[in-house]
Amino acid sequence: GIYVGWVVTDNPSSDATLLALRKAILQYGIPRNIYVDNGREYLNTDIGGLGHRTKKRTKDQSPLPTPILTRLGITMTNALPRNGQAKIIEREFRNFTFLSRLFDTYCGNTPSNRPEKLKRHLKAGRIPTDGELTQIVDDMIEGYFNLQTYNGKVAFDRGKTRMEVYRDHLHGVRMASEE
Repeated sequence: GIYVGWVVTDNPSSDATLLALRKAILQYGIPRNIYVDNGREYLNTDIGGLGHRTKKRTKDQSPLPTPILTRLGITMTNALPRNGQAKIIEREFRNFTFLSRLFDTYCGNTPSNRPEKLKRHLKAGRIPTDGELTQIVDDMIEGYFNLQTYNGKVAFDRGKTRMEVYRDHLHGVRMASEE
């Protein structure tokens, strides 16, 4: 139940997915399996192959390059299409909804929830930079979410932090070099 790879971006793409995967691999090693949804950022020829989007190729087309996950020996499993309950990460996004309220430039989710001091903060230039936002998200994940108490199904592990449970059950890590 820990977060291992993430990237703050305003445009989800295969590049952002690769950056998050790289970050996870460098810190935690190469996973054996990866569970993803059916978004275009995962189902493309570079990352994991086309999955259910595969079309029959004609003989005159050149062969596709080997996907990165295949080269790393990672098995990709896709969530069932149109099954939001199968996507664990979708439920985890709720953990980050409060993050925007921590900033002076929070605009509110509706005009009636807009803070009165918003215009003053904007005129004063109290707008966080991308780097500041990324650092805050990194700190929240590493220093708060990953260190929360484990409350999962395994009674023996309750009371430990999520990171302790992860390390206790880690076996045979395949580490990767920077290259």
